[in-house]
Amino acid sequence: IVHAYWRVAAQGEFRTNVALGATVKLDSVPGKALDLALHTASACGWNDVGLDICEYDGRFFVLEGNMKYGKEGFRAAGIDFYDLMDTMIAKGEI
Repeated sequence: IVHAYWRVAAQGEFRTNVALGATVKLDSVPGKALDLALHTASACGWNDVGLDICEYDGRFFVLEGNMKYGKEGFRAAGIDFYDLMDTMIAKGEI
């Protein structure tokens, strides 16, 4: 996992799309959610994917996987996504 973050829906909105006013929160993501992300990516054979995971009633669920995902969370954390990808490709990590 390169980066994990929360997206919080805008007031009165249920969708967490940043384009719809959601905000990125860099609070710690629970280990169970990260484990689910790793398991999902591995089971599907994905090495570069953005996963949307929600928490409901104390459990985590994968909503979708995106091969073309937003970069807002990287920007919020001060991570240069394209430099990161260049480095990972050069190391054979993806």
